[in-house]
Amino acid sequence: MNGIKNKANNENTNYNYIETEIIEGLQQVGFTQNDAKVYLTLLKLGVSNPATISEESGIDRARVYDSLKRLYKKNIIEMEPLKRSPGYKARSPEYVFESIKLDLENKLKLTENLMLLSKSIKTQKEELSLWALPKKSHILKNIYQLIETAETTIYLIITPDISISLISLNKIFDKINEKLEKSKKLTCKISFSYRENHKQLITRFLKNGGIFRNWMAGSIMPFGLYLSEKYVIFTILNSVKDSPKYEFGIIIENLMEDIRDGYLHFAEWFLINFCEKEAKLIQKKKEE
Repeated sequence: MNGIKNKANNENTNYNYIETEIIEGLQQVGFTQNDAKVYLTLLKLGVSNPATISEESGIDRARVYDSLKRLYKKNIIEMEPLKRSPGYKARSPEYVFESIKLDLENKLKLTENLMLLSKSIKTQKEELSLWALPKKSHILKNIYQLIETAETTIYLIITPDISISLISLNKIFDKINEKLEKSKKLTCKISFSYRENHKQLITRFLKNGGIFRNWMAGSIMPFGLYLSEKYVIFTILNSVKDSPKYEFGIIIENLMEDIRDGYLHFAEWFLINFCEKEAKLIQKKKEE
């Protein structure tokens, strides 16, 4: 008897998980949370009325009416041609998601065209701009963007708070390797304090033509530097109590040529004077 109950509970858990996944997915393609719940409820019920939909979905009836109006206007549900108390029915997932897919494809084409058109517009005067990055999340977000927008140059002197996080470091290397595999003209040099669990990341990066330099001066670095031909991000050591933290940074945009070259020379000087040529494991591998 307990086995039957456990099986039923597992089935309910799986079913609820699937529903949650569908509702979250629908929100990512433009549905509101209520609209997603109403559509899913109609899929389960078939033809139904607002009162039953409200009871089944747990949404206030007035909000159910709002969702039904929006969904009907978008041709996601059907409404019976009755003046009073019409019933509603969900259109098939095949119909709905094919329409959504077509709409997204059209928007993607439009976005690509707008990007090309926007690039043709020349700014009359670009001025150097500096922005503060007051949080670690802001710093990481801008590092990822710097990598994604780089065309010819990426220099990364990565601080230990980022290098010990394999999640952040994996994301950085995935983005860089993707670019290196597509572009042979991209120069990419990276430095941080090497550890054994970095081996796989470094090996793939070197195979793609990247250059790695191992930071030699222990676990604390005075700063972090992230550079492309378009941006400079400079982060500052602001705490060493439990572990070194670099939670404040500055991003410089619209780099003029002389400023960009100055940072490039500084990055090269740092790599030559404060870093080993490569991680020891890579040196051994080459010697073999």
